[in-house]
Amino acid sequence: MKSNWRLEPILAFELETRTGHIWRIKENGEPDRIVQYRQDVAFKDVDTEKYWADAVYWYKKAALQYDPLAVQMLQCIAEFNAMERKALAGDADAQYYLSCYYFYGYGTYVNPRQGAKWLHHAARCNNRAAIRSIEEWNKEEDFVQAVGDPDFFVKPYFVPEYCKELNMTARHGKIKEDMLSHAHLGELWKKVSKLDFDGTEFEAITGDPEAQYQLAWLYDWGIGVKQDMKEAIKWFVESAFNQYAPAQTELGILYQYGLMATAYRLEVFDGNVQPPF
Repeated sequence: MKSNWRLEPILAFELETRTGHIWRIKENGEPDRIVQYRQDVAFKDVDTEKYWADAVYWYKKAALQYDPLAVQMLQCIAEFNAMERKALAGDADAQYYLSCYYFYGYGTYVNPRQGAKWLHHAARCNNRAAIRSIEEWNKEEDFVQAVGDPDFFVKPYFVPEYCKELNMTARHGKIKEDMLSHAHLGELWKKVSKLDFDGTEFEAITGDPEAQYQLAWLYDWGIGVKQDMKEAIKWFVESAFNQYAPAQTELGILYQYGLMATAYRLEVFDGNVQPPF
């Protein structure tokens, strides 16, 4: 039972800034200069597997209040557990699905190594989707993989749509409107994006848990204030400890998926760009 919000592990997570760059290309096709096209804020050296119990704890707390997203996340966890039991029993189809679940964080923490391991098991059992995944990987990647390789690592090529549609990593930072639906943010975005920062902050400071949750998103998305992920996380935590179910769900999501919040994105390209590597 958690009782002191100041001791919540996520408050101690360090943040780091990651940048992405592209080459701007001259008219003659030669590289011109490197341009930064995005900047992200992420947790530094956080192993989400270590905090899986915290994610489940907060989902269960929120689900007790019938928060629909928390209930959905627990359903995904139940599906993962059922699939894992089948995979451990030798079901090759289940082994392939489990690979997808680990790569996309469906009902579990993201773990590509575990995903590759289960795809390998499925391929050894002659699962067609796993074998085809290896074939497609070998067409597209620089190093060829084969069943039995000690360093085997292949991503699943055929991924269920329900895995891809549950895109919780897109919830934080500068939001692309075409991702609002996949990130389950449509109605929340409509409401929060219209809020007055000063008024929301006042209500949050006076102890309103819903306002605390909304203030967290204002800091997260940089609406009416400079984006500040540390402040956002602090207000998510305070709201969650004040028993506000959506904030409890959000803590679960952050523990499960980690953080990759876009701070800057170059929206318009003129066509004269290419990746730097």
